[in-house]
Amino acid sequence: MSILTTLPEGARVLDLDAARAARAEARAAAGDGPPYVKVAAGYIAMRPEMDLEAGEDFMAGKLREGLAKMLADPADLDALLADGFSKDDLNAIGEYVTGASLGESSAS
Repeated sequence: MSILTTLPEGARVLDLDAARAARAEARAAAGDGPPYVKVAAGYIAMRPEMDLEAGEDFMAGKLREGLAKMLADPADLDALLADGFSKDDLNAIGEYVTGASLGESSAS
């Protein structure tokens, strides 16, 4: 591993923690509360940002694993899937959480 404890002079830095905090503040300022998905059993809390690993799971055909990574509590997965779950449902959740269709960059 080549993790540095000090930076070379003139290095540029992206502070991911600060960037995540800024995105969370922007969501809060816009009045965007935590995302929830309504199912027959009630409301399931989603993570406000989709983990990259979830996308990798979807691309590898690991639907359950990818969906679990999108949930605030992965134990809610069975409730999400209980009433049937379609590709359209998956796309709707992906677009709701990320603002882009799954497989599409939010920069597109």
